[in-house]
Amino acid sequence: MSKFDEKVEKYVRASEALGLDLDRDLIAATARSLGPAIFLVDEETVVCSDPAEREKIRESFLKKRAGLEADDARIDRVIREICDKLGSAEYGQYRALVCAMLVRHFALEDAIA
Repeated sequence: MSKFDEKVEKYVRASEALGLDLDRDLIAATARSLGPAIFLVDEETVVCSDPAEREKIRESFLKKRAGLEADDARIDRVIREICDKLGSAEYGQYRALVCAMLVRHFALEDAIA
């Protein structure tokens, strides 16, 4: 099993534990679109309570990578809602899961495939 496959398995298990109902293919596509970030200790997780982290997700992932065209206030509201659902634990949540939930919410599956 490759290191990428190991990461995807870890995210799938975490998704199931949190009851997120995220498809394995969606998690894998999202993880792939995040590139090397999933292998970096400081980048693998998102501390949802940090405004800079939320801005990074909005600008770098949703707008730049996935091509989302929506106003910042709406995007920020959805990011906060998803972070609240996951829980804003001090240690953070997996970036791949936060982004997968955003991809599903905004129907961006084709953009990250």
